[in-house]
This record gives sequence, C-alpha cells and structure tokens, in this order.
Amino acid sequence: MSEATDVIGTHLSPPDLLSCILVCRTWKTLFIPHLYETFDDTQYSGPVVLERPKWRKEEGNKDRDADWILTMFTTYGHLIRRLCTGWTISLNTASAAGTCTLLRSVAIRGLRVDDLAVERDHPILSNLPTSSTTSPLQQLEHKSHWIAKQWLWHLIDQNSATLRELEIADINRFLTDTNFTDLLTSCPRLSRLALSLTPGERLQILLDKLPELQHYEFIYPKYYFPPDTIEDYLLLASSVSSLVSLRITGSVGKETYFNLLKHLPNLQHLWIEGQYSIYSKRLTGLISPPTRLQRLDYTRQNAQLNDQLIPLDILDCSPELTNVSVPFLTIEIARSIVANCPNVQSFRESTLEQTVTRSIKRHGVIDSAGMLLEKCRHLTVLDAVHMEISAEHLIAHSWICQGLEIFRCQIIRVGRLSEEEEMDYRQGLLFQRIGRPLSKNESAALEKYHNTVRTQHRLIYNQLAKMTNLKVLDLGMEFRGPRDFLSKPMIQRGAQVYREYNLFLDTLELSLASGLDRLATLDKLEVFGFESVDHRIDEEELQWMAERWPRLRIMRGLQEPLVHSVMHDGERWYRRVFMQRLRPSIRHEGHPRPK
Repeated sequence: MSEATDVIGTHLSPPDLLSCILVCRTWKTLFIPHLYETFDDTQYSGPVVLERPKWRKEEGNKDRDADWILTMFTTYGHLIRRLCTGWTISLNTASAAGTCTLLRSVAIRGLRVDDLAVERDHPILSNLPTSSTTSPLQQLEHKSHWIAKQWLWHLIDQNSATLRELEIADINRFLTDTNFTDLLTSCPRLSRLALSLTPGERLQILLDKLPELQHYEFIYPKYYFPPDTIEDYLLLASSVSSLVSLRITGSVGKETYFNLLKHLPNLQHLWIEGQYSIYSKRLTGLISPPTRLQRLDYTRQNAQLNDQLIPLDILDCSPELTNVSVPFLTIEIARSIVANCPNVQSFRESTLEQTVTRSIKRHGVIDSAGMLLEKCRHLTVLDAVHMEISAEHLIAHSWICQGLEIFRCQIIRVGRLSEEEEMDYRQGLLFQRIGRPLSKNESAALEKYHNTVRTQHRLIYNQLAKMTNLKVLDLGMEFRGPRDFLSKPMIQRGAQVYREYNLFLDTLELSLASGLDRLATLDKLEVFGFESVDHRIDEEELQWMAERWPRLRIMRGLQEPLVHSVMHDGERWYRRVFMQRLRPSIRHEGHPRPK
C-alpha cells in the first residue's frame, strides 16, 4: 500500500489528498506526507482562512489564530519541501516553528500584512532571532515588514543546506540589504533565484559566489521604471558559465541586454518583460561568437513598433533558437526568424491583449505568420490567435511544416454569401429537392456557392487536412470586451437593453456542405476553437465531430459569453446541449486569457 500511495499521491491535488486522509488512520499516515510536501497559502482555502475578517472576527474561526497556524507548522513542518506564501503570518510562524528545515523551495509572492498586533505581541513571533543579518538602522521600516524580513532571513539560514530555489517578489516591502549576498552564498545548492530587490552588491559578485546558480530572475515590477542604479547592478564584467536562464522585467537599456548576452556564453533562455522601450536603432556586431539561446520570450506592455528592434538584434545572433515568443510578428521579424533560426519549432504571440478587434490594427501584418508555415520545416507550434492569414495567401502557398501540432491563427477574407444570398441559397436548395423552378436570384446564389465559395473552402480544408499531427486547431478567439462595446449600438428587447454583437463574416463556414469532412484526417485533434467565427455548425456537423475526432476534449465557441450585456443566444445553447449529450466529456470553454 505504501508503494501505491507514493505513486498515486504525487498526482493528487490537495483537496483530493485531504479526502484520502479522512478515510481512515492508515490512509492518513500514508497520504499526509504528500499533503504537506507543498504548502501554498495562496490557493484553495488559504485566503479564506488567513483573511483577517474571516479568521479574526467571525465566531466560527476564532480558533484559527497565530497559535493554530504555529502548531500546524510545528507538527508538520518537517514534511514541507516547497513553501509558497503571500501572508506575513505564514512566513513568520513557519520560521519561528523551527521545524521547516528541509525546504527545497521558498517563494514569497505579494506578501500581505494581516495584523501588526500579532507579530508585536505574540510571545514567540515577537522574539526575533538574534543572528540577524539586518542592520538595526533598518528597523525604521514599517514594523511588520521589518519583522517579516527578519523571519525570512532566519528561514533561509535554517535551510541553507537544502535550499535550491528562492523567490522574493515583493519590491515594496523587502528593501535592499547590504549583507543579503552573504546570506545567499551560504546556500551552496541554490540553482534558481528570483528577486525583486538587489542583494546589495553587483550581479557579477552574486553569480561568482553561487557557482551552481542556473536560473536568475530580476522581477522588478514592469509597470515602473527601475532606479538608475539597476543598470550598474546588472552589467557583467567577465563571463559566467553556469547561468542557463535569465529573466528581466522592467525597463532596462539596450546595452544591458547585449552585455549580458556577451558574458553569459551558456545562456539558453532569455525572458524580457517591460512596459516602456528606450531602444531606438539597430545594433550589429555586438555579439561574437553567436549566442547559444534556444528560447526567447519577449513581452511588452503597450508594445510599439520600435520594440521589434530588440528581438531583431537578438534573432540575428541566435542561430540555435527553437522557441520564439514576441508580442507581434512583423514581416521583418518573420524574415529574420526564417533567415537566422533554421531549427525554430515554436512561435507564440506574447500579447497581453484579451480581445480581437478589426477596428484597431496591431503591428502584426496579415500573412506574416504564413511565412513561418511555408519556410520553417520544423515548426510544431504556431500560437498566434491575434494574427491573420488571408484565404488567398493560404491557398497560394504550401505549408512545409508537416509536424504542426498547434495552430491558433485567424483565417480571414474567406469568400461567403451575403445575408440575402444566403436566404436565396437555402430556399433554392429546398426548391431543388421538391422539383420547383428557381428564381434568378436563387439560381445565382446556388451557382456562386458551388463554383466560388465551396471551392475556396475546400482548398483551405485541404491545406489543413495535411497537418495530420494537429492537436489544437483554433481559428478565432472571443473578441467581446467592455471597451469593444462602448461603440456598439444598443438593442431594446422589452425592458432589457443589450449591446449589438456581430461575428466576423469573412471566416470559414465550418459546415459539411462546404467540405468540413475533409478534416477527417485530424484524428489526433484535442482542441477545436471557432470563437468569433461566423460558422454554420449545426447538429449534423456536431455529430460528425463526435465520431471523427475521438480525442476531442475541449471546444471553444459554444460556451456562454463572458459579457453579460449580450443577448442570450438560444441556438448556441441548444448546440452545446446537443454536443454534451453526444460527448459528455468534452469541456466547453473560452480560450485561455493572458496572465
């Protein structure tokens, strides 16, 4: 039984582990190490228990005070290997308990102060460790922040022999400590370090003192300019061979990026985030020999066209790149990827925008994504749902990436019948079946559909059908958002007022009549998305999908809209219910929102 629980317990969530523990005493003994292996008070019931109005004032939670939390850490702290907290009470009690001495990972994220009186008056929490690395002068900080810092430094010192990962992401509460570098260097096994503070000495000194450090993240809030001293802190003077992953947030100058690339010869992953750009021209010849980067993640808040200069310069000197993520794909960036990165396997659009709108064009150019599909033989992921490929371009150019597994991109400018032609077409079909003569408009609509619309649709389906390894086919995303509705006309239905919302009309029909059955080759498909697409999916198409796509588990397009001011769509509801009867295991949800 113990061997079975070791295998099963690693795959269960904390609520499921708690259910197993409540079965019997034997199960409690076997599963409780898995339950306490990770302590994260930001998930599940943690915020409910720790929020002051809940655990201080309500009658039913009076027993869940500092002593209750301290007892929990005293009893089970020796089982914890990963500690993640967003509350000072958890941090302070975990350190004061003295039992959390085998931690491999500590993460402090968005630390919140629950009650200053607890730390000030509690007989144990107010008795701060004497071997503190913090100068007494820094006690001028907010009392609760200063106390939390002392207990954090003490916790790191307690786990110096086992600690491998440390994250402190709270710039407003933990200020620079001149002796923090010495504390970090007392952790010889540290391999990942993420800080929103400067340890007091230059990054060069820190890296030289931590020879096993492989991942470093400087997570200064990206919505603020870092102080001027940050540039001096980050600049390196000599090579550091141990670092393989580097993340920088906030606005950092162009010289800093290339200084780091020059002195980190084994860097494989570079992650850049920020809001503002101070990069105005191309730089060439700064990196020699070329970098060994395999992954570039570049994210900008409110990205501007000049922001493409940074990834362009990095792409030019990174021939080993396999994963590229940028907030836009211009023709220049697409050409640079094709020319300089022959082994690229994944392209993701790192935009922070949550909606798609045709009225505000982004920096991405129509058909630029098509260049990657046509030229990058090893491409397996194209995750760029804001990008667009025109039907004419898609038909005219063959895709070379036969191993494509994820395709999230809009196919636009597809020939469709107008609303009037659609009515004539449907009526013409009916009259053909019963042998009734057709009018001129009905004949014209039938001819246009069969000779133009259906022909173009089938050519597009043929291109998609060649991608037999596709697991994700996402042709659109929800573009309804609060801002998008400000300019939409109002619709009055009785006493209720709704905002008008129309689908994109130049998209694929996705009906069997148009040739959807040609996608029967996509038998590995797991996710199918058609949000914002003016589709013609009905019972017949859903029946076909249920039979021909046996691995389908997620559909995006039949779920209820998130915006409540949109009129209820009875047809969408009926189709979702119909599909749920055919395949109850399929989830109906929207596309994942950017974080």
